Amino acid sequence: MVTRRELIKTGLTAAVIAGLPLSAGRYLSKALAQKEELRIYNYSYYIDPRINEWFSEQYGFQVIYDEYEAAEEAWAKLQVGGGGYDIIILTDSYLKDAISQGLVRKMEKNRLPNLANLDPGFISIPQDPGLEHSVPYMWGTTGLGVNRNLVAENIDSWGKVLEDERFLEKYKGRISMLEEFVEVVAVTMLYLGLDPSKGESWSMENVEDISRILIRQKPYLAGYYGASKYIPELAGNRLAVAQAWSGDILTAQEENPKVEYVIPEREGGLKWGDYIVIPRDARNLEAAYLWINFVLDPLNAAVNMAYTYYPVPLRNELIEKGLEEAYEEGLIDVEPIELLGNPAILPPPSIASKLRNTYPLDQEGLRVLEEIRKRVIVGGGDEGVGGISREVAIVGGGLLASILGGAVYISYKKSKSKNA
Repeated sequence: MVTRRELIKTGLTAAVIAGLPLSAGRYLSKALAQKEELRIYNYSYYIDPRINEWFSEQYGFQVIYDEYEAAEEAWAKLQVGGGGYDIIILTDSYLKDAISQGLVRKMEKNRLPNLANLDPGFISIPQDPGLEHSVPYMWGTTGLGVNRNLVAENIDSWGKVLEDERFLEKYKGRISMLEEFVEVVAVTMLYLGLDPSKGESWSMENVEDISRILIRQKPYLAGYYGASKYIPELAGNRLAVAQAWSGDILTAQEENPKVEYVIPEREGGLKWGDYIVIPRDARNLEAAYLWINFVLDPLNAAVNMAYTYYPVPLRNELIEKGLEEAYEEGLIDVEPIELLGNPAILPPPSIASKLRNTYPLDQEGLRVLEEIRKRVIVGGGDEGVGGISREVAIVGGGLLASILGGAVYISYKKSKSKNA
């Protein structure tokens, strides 16, 4: 079986083109020559590549799909008008400030009939009431990926990986935290008894305590990693523990069943949502709206959910219907009940009650985040720790990240199997 990671790693363009009949190749060459590009910027491991293939087949647009590892990178693109992208997937922590600063366009809802498919709970969000400037994409949780080939201990508290010196020394160089630094700060708040969903937690008076813990933790880390790094490192038994997003750990389990997803029982974890926005200077609005509407189709959303292991924001009955249809048509190879009943995808009430959202960062919150980042990443030195760069980590003070483009996928042909 070809795993998702292997499929992404090998790249789709050559494989898809090689499998096309000659007549189809002529058709696609003509269509792509006549149609302009749709440029999308999204987290790594966060879409079934067939979604873009099917979209290109249906509408003829050439999809340029680039990936990033941390929200700071997407935020930096938005601060310069979008960096040439027509669609950016943005985490909820940055959404409110992106709207208030005029970095994203107001949604023309009449062009998005599939908004009717959304679960009402995703419409009245504090960052964007009524979804005037954004559309929910997916949601998930933040916990720990634990490699049980290496780790026998029960990890019931974030303190285990933050400041338990015996644990840190034992697994020195085999622990990673997320490159998306707001998540690192938020779980440290949980450990300190602060609620990251409350604005008062994001105040300068908490900077010292949070920074002290993270500075002391840093020498024990392998690095600050994004999904494209920690998934293969966990699966390959090179990492023992990684702060991670829920669906990514299920992806790692495809290659290594001994990788486990853990939300520490004492403090709980984080719950988050990611949103589709159209940058201020987007060029191809027609294609952007078509793509947004396309991913809100129940069948497409179900395929995406089965591939990424992240739940989609549609009404439950539509998710179930989409998954059943996708399974019956051979578009997914996992039974719907396995997805809907997986606690790492849809947390049970006992876990859900311990999850906290991250506060929608305003300018004060961004200043706090930047101050902690400077103390830990810059002031704490970079020796011995890989992952996050000084440039990518900068989010405040008028400085912008220096971003490298991610992998590019030019999507062509619908396939009924992710192994095709």
